[in-house]
Order: sequence, then structure tokens, then C-alpha cells
Amino acid sequence: MGNRLTSKLSLLFLSFVVVLLVFPAMAFGETITPDGTTSTSTPTIQSDQADYPPGATVTLTGSNWQPGESVNISVNDDAGKTWDRNVDVTADDSGAIRDEFQLPDWFVAQYSVKATGVQSGETTTSFTDGNIRVKLTGGPTSASFQVRGVYGNMTCASPPQPSQTSVTVTNSPTTVASADGTQSVQITAPNIAGYTFSGWSGGASGQTVCVTGSSGTTNIDANYTSAPTITNTTLSAASATGTYGGTTNTVPGY
Repeated sequence: MGNRLTSKLSLLFLSFVVVLLVFPAMAFGETITPDGTTSTSTPTIQSDQADYPPGATVTLTGSNWQPGESVNISVNDDAGKTWDRNVDVTADDSGAIRDEFQLPDWFVAQYSVKATGVQSGETTTSFTDGNIRVKLTGGPTSASFQVRGVYGNMTCASPPQPSQTSVTVTNSPTTVASADGTQSVQITAPNIAGYTFSGWSGGASGQTVCVTGSSGTTNIDANYTSAPTITNTTLSAASATGTYGGTTNTVPGY
């Protein structure tokens, strides 16, 4: 009886050892670094630029993935669903990933990126192409500009059709719209109490600027000056001459 009990205990012990040998300690999502230590940092994915011109080369990099892990990278056109990319890359010994590709040569606006690994899970990022930015360089602290949409095959000689949105602009550049080589963006300056619009940067004049073919970041400055004030003048019995708005006016006497 005692020998049977001892044999059963020995068999149970051997089975436990076999289980340990077959199933060694698991990482549970930890990243093993080359020096043998582990890290529980969240996996990452990012682009080398936040904004690209159409047709540019994009480099995506990431870290904290499992060494040797297969990571699926999906890049998608959020706006028109006209272009996408789906590839699998393998993390190196340090848990780093990399993917390089060329964007289409037409305007897209915004791309979403999703990286997914069986062991490490999912992470996302995004980037844009062809942003146009407007800022104030004088006058009010902020203004709400009217922006007409981006249309295919439209130029400044044939301005964009009405599809108007508003964007509040300050002294810091604000992204308002985008255009590629065949599209245009029309921005109209507002009338602001106490200030007059004096013109756009880059030689443009008038209340409206039409920007065409801007692939990449374009900065446009909106210039304002204080509005002229009207001064009451006591007229003599003969006549009086005064200047307003750059024009000299003679008022007959009475």
C-alpha cells in the first residue's frame, strides 16, 4: 500500500515537471529587450511627418512590439475611400517595425493608420496631405473666415462653387482646407468692427484669395489695419478741405 502511494506521488510530481517543461513561463504581452529584460510598454506606430504633399513617400515606424511578431498595417483614405494599403511586417529583435510607401498623386486629405499584432494588440495614428493654413498678422485677435470647398479641375480663373464653411483664425496658423495641382480653395476675409482688411500675403489683393495647386503646407497671412475714424470739422464761411480714406474733398462754404 505504501509503495503504491509513493509511486502515485512520484508520478504526479513527474507530470508536474513535464508540464513546466512543455509550458515555460509566458511573456503575456511583454516586450523582451536584447539584454534579457522585459517591458510592458504599449506598442506604437507613427509617421515621419504629420503632413505630406500628394505623391510623397511616407515612412511608418513603431516600437514595443514582440520580437518576431507579425504586425498588420492598414492605411486608409478616410474621406473618399479612393486609396488604401494593407501589409504585414515583422518586428525585429528589439520589437521595432517599419513600413515605407508612396502616396497616390491625387489629393486625399486625411489617412488613418492601424497596426495590429496578435500578441501586442492594436494601436492607431493618422496623417494628412496638402494642408493650407491661414493666420492673422494684424488687427483683431481672431476672425471667422469663410472657406469654399475643394473641387476637382477648378482653378482661380474658375473659382470653387459654393460649399461654404467657417473657420476661426488667430495669430497662429490654422488649417482651413487642402488642394492638389488641379484644385483650388477660396478664402474670403470678413468685415470686422473697428478694423479694415488690407490684403493677403503673397501679393494677393481684395477680400478674397483663391489658392490653387497647393500640394504641401501653404501659409497665407491675412493683414488688417485699424479702421479710419471720422473727425468732425468746423467749416468756415468760405470753404473747408478735409481728407478721408485717401480722397481729398472740398466742401463749399455757405
